[in-house]
Order: sequence, then structure tokens, then C-alpha cells
Amino acid sequence: MTEIIETILSNDRTGLSKLCSENPNSLFEVSQNSGKSVLQIAKEQSPNIYLCVLKHAPENIHNKINWEELLLDYISYVSNHFMSSQWYENIEYLLWGIMFGELKSKDLIINQNQIDDFIINDLKFIVSKTNSWPLWQNKVKFLQINHWARDYFKPFCEKY
Repeated sequence: MTEIIETILSNDRTGLSKLCSENPNSLFEVSQNSGKSVLQIAKEQSPNIYLCVLKHAPENIHNKINWEELLLDYISYVSNHFMSSQWYENIEYLLWGIMFGELKSKDLIINQNQIDDFIINDLKFIVSKTNSWPLWQNKVKFLQINHWARDYFKPFCEKY
């Protein structure tokens, strides 16, 4: 097993980021055991590990990614990991507020100390690719960022 695959499987984001930066060609390695690429292994590991690898991938790979799907997977991962829920009620509002420091009530921020800079930066990175943010209303739909912030997030904050 190669060093980059071992680092992916150990969930070491700091080490993974360093390896990807130092040797971008390692992103194209294939596991001799599974026949899977580094990107496939990272994707199967978790959305945050996958994104860590993707950030170092060339633009031609970025063009093949369904960034909205990845954003949903990432939010679901955060919700499940930190709030023990597949899609915690109002998580899209909470994460947006944490990302941009716009929430007025600290009561709305659940376990903020667990949501670190890696997660905030990851979400901002994905948003830069999608230029949209999800809204859950019986199903998920994506709204352009300015529409989301003005018509949904701002009124949400005014309630609290």
C-alpha cells in the first residue's frame, strides 16, 4: 500500500494535504490490492477526505465533479458526524451562519467548537464551485447564493 493510500485510510487530513501538495502525481496512483484510484479510495473514505484530495487535483478533474452532489454529501457527513443525524433540521442555515459568522443567537449554533477551519474552508471551497447553497423543503433544491442569503438566510436570522 502506498503512503498516500495509507494516509487516506488513516483520515489524516493534514498529512494528506501535505502529500498531495508535494507530489500531485500521487493522485493518479492505483492501488495494487483493489485496482482503485486514489480519488476513488478517498471518495469511499469520506466526503472530507475526498475533498482534501480534490483540492489538489488538476482543473480537468474538477470539471468532471458534480459539486452540488458533493456539497450535499459533505453537509450530510457534517450533520451525521457532529449532530448524529443524516440531515439535522436547519443544518443548511446553521452551517451558513457558522461559515460567515452571521448568526445572531449562539443558541442556534450546535457544537460549534467541533466545526473546525477544515470544514468551514471545505464548504467555502465547494460553494465557490457551485455558486449555490442547498435548501431543504421536503426535498433538496439548490439556490443561487445571493437568492439564498437574501430570501432564506436573512429572514431565518431575524426570527432569532
